[in-house]
Amino acid sequence: MTVPFTATEIKEVVSSSDGDKSPSPDGFNFAFFKRFWGLIKGEVGVLFDQFFVTADLPRSFSSYFITLIPKVISPLSIGDFRPISLVGSLYKIIAKVLATRLANGMDKLISPNQSAFIKGRQLVDGVVAVNEIIDL
Repeated sequence: MTVPFTATEIKEVVSSSDGDKSPSPDGFNFAFFKRFWGLIKGEVGVLFDQFFVTADLPRSFSSYFITLIPKVISPLSIGDFRPISLVGSLYKIIAKVLATRLANGMDKLISPNQSAFIKGRQLVDGVVAVNEIIDL
């Protein structure tokens, strides 16, 4: 978290993201970023450099739209919908790069005894361990 962002880690996030999802409030989805990466990677890199130095994003980056998605084929009441938030694509890219960095360092920060909320570990692992200890 203390070293500048690299072009490689940013590109990996863009490349691994689903391009067919709905566009964000800025009108762009990841398919756009993938297709035009060669043209826009420099500007995206400048954004990441500024974010690294200031730890601040333009306010517009954190704005979002809330829309309702039907849960059933013919929705009749508000309970037949679920709300989703549509955030900007650049915000998503920054969030994914940060999440990737955090995930890569979690094993150094979190005890091996922590069994929930860590990739490759499950809450049930802790329950099984407790049951085995009790049975001793």
